[in-house]
Amino acid sequence: MTKEKLLQKLELEDAFKDYTPMQEAVLGGWNSDSKVFQFLIENAKPKLIIEVGVFVGFSVITMAKHLDRLNLPCAILCID
Repeated sequence: MTKEKLLQKLELEDAFKDYTPMQEAVLGGWNSDSKVFQFLIENAKPKLIIEVGVFVGFSVITMAKHLDRLNLPCAILCID
């Protein structure tokens, strides 16, 4: 499901439509590149991952890379 379709289904507006990202991003956080993400994704093969407490998003990037490497169709919903 695309972001646009999800927003439409939930009857929400895109909160980031006027967002301009910072020039320099800090990628890191608490155990964001832990091997537990790879283990869980390989074994559970999720269709949806919900992350609550995103901070700067490094763990989301890590999970997305594992999903991409395994060619798994999965959406990640981030709530901060």
